[in-house]
Amino acid sequence: MKQSIFVAVLLTVCAVTAPNYAAAEGEGASPQPAQAFVQGFYAWYVKQSDRNNALSSVELALKDRPEVFSDALVRALREDIAASAESPDEIVGLDFDPFLNAQEVCEPYKVGKVAKRGDAYGVEVFGSCPDSGDHRPDVIAEVKTLNGKWIFVNFIYPGNGNLVNVLKLLKKERQKH
Repeated sequence: MKQSIFVAVLLTVCAVTAPNYAAAEGEGASPQPAQAFVQGFYAWYVKQSDRNNALSSVELALKDRPEVFSDALVRALREDIAASAESPDEIVGLDFDPFLNAQEVCEPYKVGKVAKRGDAYGVEVFGSCPDSGDHRPDVIAEVKTLNGKWIFVNFIYPGNGNLVNVLKLLKKERQKH
C-alpha cells in the first residue's frame, strides 16, 4: 500500500512538473526571451555598422557572433560573401543588409510582436526611418532555441521572401554561370 501511494505521488509530481520543465528547456519556451534576444542583437549589430572597418556588418556579425546563427545560415552567408569577393565587378550575392532588409541603417531598431511558428518564433523588427510610412516590420527575425540558447534561423522579408530562399536562389544563379 505504501509503495502504491509513493508511486502515485511520484507520478503526480512528474505530471505537474514535466510540462513546466519542457516549457523552460524546450524549443522556444516563451516569447519574452525571444524578443529580448532579438532586441539585444539589433542593438549590438547597429553599433557594428558604425564601425570603420574593412569588413561589412554582416561579416563582422559572422566573425564576432557566429553562435547566434544556425550553422546552415552561417554556411550560406559565408558562401555568398566569398562569391561576392571573387566577382567584385558583378553583383553575384546579396546587395542589401540581410538582417535589416535595407540598404541603409534606420536606427534605432525596435522589436514588435512575437508569433509562434512551429518550433520557432517570428519576432517583428522595425527600423526608425522618418520617411517610412509603412506599418509593416522591416524584417521578421525567425529564432529558436538550440541547446538552451537562442539562434537566428531565418530572416523573413514581409511581402518579399526570406533570407534562406534568397541565398539559395543566388547560389543557383551562380552555378548556372
